[in-house]
Amino acid sequence: MLILKASAPKSPLLKEGNCDVKVSSFKGIPNDTDPKRAALGFKIEGQTDEVFKEYPVSFNEGSPLRHDVETIIGTQLTSKEAAAGFDPSKIIGKSCRVVIMHKAAAGGKAKAVVSVVQSADSAD
Repeated sequence: MLILKASAPKSPLLKEGNCDVKVSSFKGIPNDTDPKRAALGFKIEGQTDEVFKEYPVSFNEGSPLRHDVETIIGTQLTSKEAAAGFDPSKIIGKSCRVVIMHKAAAGGKAKAVVSVVQSADSAD
């Protein structure tokens, strides 16, 4: 008789829902020199792994990355400020809230990702 068993995960999958987090990293994908995409990493207190949100590499007005950076810093950047360039290291350590969702990953396994970034004072 065939018996199906689940293997123990290396680390438990984060629950879906709202979480208070701190921005912990910013990186280019596949690398920082010639990125095709960008990712913001977020750290949840008491968790060892970061959870990420990926973006197209664009900082134009209305782009998802710029919108989330403005949400985290609590102010809109002027066109002049955005054109001059924004150093993403300025948001490392900043608090915010995120909405965690599960997404299918390689091999059909689920992984936790950030779907929405909210200001630190957003209510549930």
